[in-house]
Amino acid sequence: MALILVVDDSQVQKIVMQKLLIEMKHKIILVSDGNQAYERALECLPDLILMDIMMPDCNGFQATRAIRKDPRVASIPIIMVSTKSLDIDKYWAEKQGAVGYITKPIDKFKFMHTINNVLEKFKKVQLIDDN
Repeated sequence: MALILVVDDSQVQKIVMQKLLIEMKHKIILVSDGNQAYERALECLPDLILMDIMMPDCNGFQATRAIRKDPRVASIPIIMVSTKSLDIDKYWAEKQGAVGYITKPIDKFKFMHTINNVLEKFKKVQLIDDN
């Protein structure tokens, strides 16, 4: 089980991700913009951040850069979650410090697969083998 910070200004998108993450047995913190994401990351030190790109005030790219610059939270993996699906968007997300990219509308299996891969890669959770 991981603690995952979900950052999105859309209530619907937050609910969609929350349901999937609960199904995966993760704990969730929900916030609505990049400024809140940075503040909550400092407070809670989540295992993973799911970051929307297009948000008012502080967008996902700005918040990701702020998190990457702060040594207290710089090692938290960030997956960008966005309707933007061009290769340049994914490239730009990586340049800001994102380690993964999920496009909306969210495909349940790709979503779960990406999250599991990132958590395993960064050794944020102990995966349980059912065998």
